[in-house]
Amino acid sequence: MSQPNPYPAYQQKSGGRGVRLPYMPGVDGLRALAVATVFIFHAGAEWMPGGFLGVDFFLVISGYLITALLVAEQRSTGRLDLWRFWLRRARRLLPALFLALAGTFIAMLILHWEEVARLKGAALSAMAYVTNWYFIVADVPYFEQFGRPNAFTHLWSLAVEEQFYLFWPLVLAIVLIVFRMPVWVLGVLAAAGAAFSTWWAWHLFDPYELPWRIYYGTDTRAVCLFVGIVGAVLLPPSRLRPMASWVARAGMEVVGLAALAGVLWCMFMLNEFDSPLYEGGFLLLAIPAIALIIVSAHPQSLMGRFWGLPLLVWIGARSYGMYLYHWPVLMLTRANEDVPISGAPLVAIQVILVVGISAASYTYVEQPIRRNGLAGLRRAFSTLDGKWREHSAQTIAAWTGFVAVLALISLVVLIPSVPPVPGIG
Repeated sequence: MSQPNPYPAYQQKSGGRGVRLPYMPGVDGLRALAVATVFIFHAGAEWMPGGFLGVDFFLVISGYLITALLVAEQRSTGRLDLWRFWLRRARRLLPALFLALAGTFIAMLILHWEEVARLKGAALSAMAYVTNWYFIVADVPYFEQFGRPNAFTHLWSLAVEEQFYLFWPLVLAIVLIVFRMPVWVLGVLAAAGAAFSTWWAWHLFDPYELPWRIYYGTDTRAVCLFVGIVGAVLLPPSRLRPMASWVARAGMEVVGLAALAGVLWCMFMLNEFDSPLYEGGFLLLAIPAIALIIVSAHPQSLMGRFWGLPLLVWIGARSYGMYLYHWPVLMLTRANEDVPISGAPLVAIQVILVVGISAASYTYVEQPIRRNGLAGLRRAFSTLDGKWREHSAQTIAAWTGFVAVLALISLVVLIPSVPPVPGIG
């Protein structure tokens, strides 16, 4: 006799293989907020000096959703299919990453071939998801550089996130399956991890040195992931039940507004060289961020309805691609250097390029491979019988991705290495 699902808000997949989180459009909309603030900062807007903290917002979302999903799977099925989890992550993340790397290399070869060699180290580390540690070892600055900044500098945060995808499920499996400990132990471990990460950043910070070690380090930026984990343990989506009391609903909205104000305060008031940022500032952002995420995930939340507006959800669903492509676009269209325009007209063109490339990538590369894996490649090989057949968008996307990966690996391996651009100071 089957046991009742202790997380009834989750949908169990056929065959008992994992669960799906209930869809939360408000959380997708928050991804739009995160990617927009990062773009605004990278576009040079001085009125939002802390826009780079949108990356940390992404990390809080990841910690919350991934932990909620894995805990729900363990409670529903009694096991964790880690290989399947990692395969899903690979199918979600790798196609667009390889496409972005290949596209950037091709664009640089055409427009600035003399600078291509400087991308080799960053590209190789990006394919292994260790970009952040490469930049630490190579002393590559994030905010100030002579000449053109590295077109792959922004990939440091994806490395932090992927390292989390590899490491945290193992910890979760050891705690919940090997030692059969209760879920609250995960919350205690994550709270301790957040405290240590915050203290460690504080310990490493030297106001007389550039803060790249703290900025890039997985150990010093994991605080946001840990806070997301704590939120998933305390209030996973399944516990966000309808509330009959209007007082409780009003209180929830007040918490959401206060949390949004806290997040925006950090983004408008902190900058990359502020000492408080490295002395607890990431935690200061993460706490209101997780509160905003939980309120926006609640099915009765007005905040969730706002962030669940169709345009915001559309942007949020494509935010991964927008993050991948926006920095190379900005670095190849610098005002009055690469293009003869500046100001609002240039930003408008850059936004159109980023949105267009991201939308095409999402429709023709990311989603087909995410849904069908290598099935598109198998269909492509099955058509090689000498007869003309109409190729589906998925088959074309699969072939394009396959060729792009081969070309990228060949190009990166063959080009000579050149030291990265040094920083100021």
